[in-house]
Amino acid sequence: MKELDLQEAPSTKSLSISFLGPGLWNANNSLGAGGALEPYLVNSILADSIGVKYTLILGTLGWAPYSASLYQNNRYGTEWFVIFAAVICGISAGLYWAAEGAIVLAYPEQRKRGRYLALWLAFKNSGQVIGGAINLGLNIHRSTGGKISYATLLTFVILQALAPPVAFLISNPENVQREDGTEVKVEIKTSTKEQLVILWRTVSSHQLGLLSPLFFASWFYWGYSSTFLTLYFSVRARALGSFLSAITGVIAVSFLGLFLDSQRWTMRHRTWVAGSFVLSIFTGLLIWAMILQHEYSSYNPGKLDWTTRGFGRGFGLYIMLSTSGNLVQNYLYWVAGSIGDGTQQLTRHAGLLRGVGSWGQCVSFGINSAWPTKSPGASEHLSLHAAMSIQGTSMALRSTSFLNLSKPFTPNSLKALRHTLSTPGQQTESQQSELSKKLRNAGVLIPLCNVNGRAGILFQVRAKNLRSHSGEVSFPGGRIDDTDASFLDGALRETEEELGIRPEEIDVLGEIGPPEVNLRGDMCVWPYIGFITERDTKQPESDDCPYPSLDLNQIRRVMSVSEVAVVFHVPLTDLTTPGRLRSYLFRGERPYWAVDVTDIVRSAEGHSGVNSSTSISTEAVHGETQLDEVGSGREGRVEIWGLTGWYLSLLLRRLQLYQEE
Repeated sequence: MKELDLQEAPSTKSLSISFLGPGLWNANNSLGAGGALEPYLVNSILADSIGVKYTLILGTLGWAPYSASLYQNNRYGTEWFVIFAAVICGISAGLYWAAEGAIVLAYPEQRKRGRYLALWLAFKNSGQVIGGAINLGLNIHRSTGGKISYATLLTFVILQALAPPVAFLISNPENVQREDGTEVKVEIKTSTKEQLVILWRTVSSHQLGLLSPLFFASWFYWGYSSTFLTLYFSVRARALGSFLSAITGVIAVSFLGLFLDSQRWTMRHRTWVAGSFVLSIFTGLLIWAMILQHEYSSYNPGKLDWTTRGFGRGFGLYIMLSTSGNLVQNYLYWVAGSIGDGTQQLTRHAGLLRGVGSWGQCVSFGINSAWPTKSPGASEHLSLHAAMSIQGTSMALRSTSFLNLSKPFTPNSLKALRHTLSTPGQQTESQQSELSKKLRNAGVLIPLCNVNGRAGILFQVRAKNLRSHSGEVSFPGGRIDDTDASFLDGALRETEEELGIRPEEIDVLGEIGPPEVNLRGDMCVWPYIGFITERDTKQPESDDCPYPSLDLNQIRRVMSVSEVAVVFHVPLTDLTTPGRLRSYLFRGERPYWAVDVTDIVRSAEGHSGVNSSTSISTEAVHGETQLDEVGSGREGRVEIWGLTGWYLSLLLRRLQLYQEE
């Protein structure tokens, strides 16, 4: 048994690096230093290949050289070193943010991510607080403009050099056990080619790719605020700004984190409220910035100091703009973490967020370069930010399902499910087509359940001795008998015969449709959705408490081995992982997602004591389906495909977990 590092995640070691690396880098840049375009997104592939720990170690190597180059430039006027160090820092920062993003999102439980994001920012901003305090102490008497003391930068170099040794102390994700006893999900490593394919799916996906405009806008303000502070404030005022903005950012984000983790409201409600609040505040402050900038452009106030009249208006704008920027960025990290799970997937999410954000930051500094001695272009920042924010906010709210993928099913989530499945547009038994009346009918159940505290769907592998679809993944169900009162009753009866789950243990939530005719064209298949819970176990005490987890071992003991070879549970997070999804055509014309569950089935076989060579089809599917659908055994994979994959895609589209093809 592997040894687990029991800790509250993210660990203090990881948070310390946030202070030593980007925290002190922020302290530098809060004084007006420039930015660099980091290859965050591409570096997520390297993180997937070598692991988040070693990616993090490589990511800490660039901070100290960059501060050293600023020291050289400040004291001796050296320019080539700044350019060279900026390139090195950009590459290492890309690695750092890809790894650190995965750690801060994947290590804690989903219900604690808002608070841990606040804690992460606190450590990151602590570097800025300490750096700002050092800046302020060394420049307290400098009430005019100019360069900061080079002793400030030398202090940063010494502190940032401590980051790489601390990074070696970080635990690998597979060795981390969360406070609630669960382990961090670590996906199976894939080839670089496959990672590129998965990366493209992530970028172009409805859930995350369409959030790119908001990612772009989230760092766009930085160029303006940095230039604004440099142009209009004294050295000691800039140092005070670095110090105070870090403190106010931590306070604001802490309150945001508490709200985002609150279980009193649904995830979709929290997404709407938090997103509307932070983006409204942020946009309002940019409007204020445009008004104030117009005044400063008409009459340059010179270098404002805290002894200068009118200091508070401009300085207050900078503090509040920086604080609201922290709110927007942490909110976006929370959204990105809420629509994914596992270190590799969250590495890609963090890489996309930071990569596109850095692009916005780069464009922002480019706009400011057009006004090197006067207006930093607040109106241009505002107009572009507003356009990106409006589009991005719409996409953020559309991409967030009412289901929390990492949270078990609760009475509240089942109520939302029932409401969604009851909306008009479904074909009911009383409205069945003339074609279905001429065919035999079958019913299948899509069984939702909690297993090991994770929401998901139950599947089975059909026994090899069956005449049709043997060794393939399916839902429980079968042909309707004359004794069945309805198609639903037939689906429930077949579920009990195959898996030993009694009808009274199934809460039927609705149906998904319309029903489809099987490949042979002689049977109409009716799909129903139900939630399975053992009636003998303790039920939730409130609508926000999770239902108890299903005991798969009990089902394996009572299932019909003549019909079922393996029964297994696939969490919703796995059903939405881009690396598992492959796009195919149902009946040669309608696109749907087939889901690779090879590793899950193999693991389930071990629990069932079944040999895969006798339970799963290992031959490629022949005939009509070979052109457009992939089944068990193709390229060594076990997939949820065909009619089962089609119905699964229909359901997850209704739940806003899959995009429309």
